[in-house]
Amino acid sequence: MAIAFGILVYHFRQGDSASETRNLLDGVAHTESTSLGIEDSVHAGPPQKRESVESLESSAELRRLETPVVTTDEMEVARQGLRNTMEGTLMGSIDPGAVLDAALLVLSSSEISKQPIPEADPTGAIRYPLLGTPDGFKAELWVQRTNNQEFGNPVLSLRLECAPPTEPYVVAGAARRGSNVTITAFMDSSTGQVRHFNILTDFELSSDNRNLGIPIDQARIPFGLLYNLDMRNPLSSTARAFGVNNGNHESREVPLTLVGGPWPREDGISQFGTSMFGMYHKLTH
Repeated sequence: MAIAFGILVYHFRQGDSASETRNLLDGVAHTESTSLGIEDSVHAGPPQKRESVESLESSAELRRLETPVVTTDEMEVARQGLRNTMEGTLMGSIDPGAVLDAALLVLSSSEISKQPIPEADPTGAIRYPLLGTPDGFKAELWVQRTNNQEFGNPVLSLRLECAPPTEPYVVAGAARRGSNVTITAFMDSSTGQVRHFNILTDFELSSDNRNLGIPIDQARIPFGLLYNLDMRNPLSSTARAFGVNNGNHESREVPLTLVGGPWPREDGISQFGTSMFGMYHKLTH
């Protein structure tokens, strides 16, 4: 049982989770048309200057907003809201506004390190740690690339890792080591505006499952959700759940319940894109 558990976690963490993360790039094609050409030519690489990148950076600098000082209470509200909505994604609901709020607060209170994380990531992304993040958060800026000319390069993601509130941390029928969420902005190459907004949640399994007698290889265990918002057609939003079913990986499109305040918040999503390219601008200048 212990060996089977280790193999299951290893293959998910090293293979399936990376595949779902890569779907932040090629998954957009599934919501529109495979003729977009994302899924057959996506790769990460060192940050390179291209015309689309320069225009996006200039636009980000021009649109940079004054960010207020983040209070402890504001961060605690954002942290709790993020945890609640992340757990909700395992059961078919999401509050994308809570995810956006947490992302904006982290971006406004952190600085980026110019030294990338040396360990290779299965997704091929180049990862830069954010420094000075609030307690309870670990954050990284992920840099990936696409050959799809409709989207600007690079494609930037913010990955937030949340420490578990208690141990054992049992959610949706399984014990978890913690949780993380990856927020990605696909920028329109011609306008510099956010065209697609993606949220990917991921709950890593814990070895506590064996100690607690939870048979994770004999049940359907959700691991996370990939939510895609098309800014041109918000009503066409899609969601894919992924996890294991009797020990076998599965990924399927699911109905999703949106909770929280009004959505989409175009100003907030635009500010997210601006802040992300502001961070990237610091890496290249």
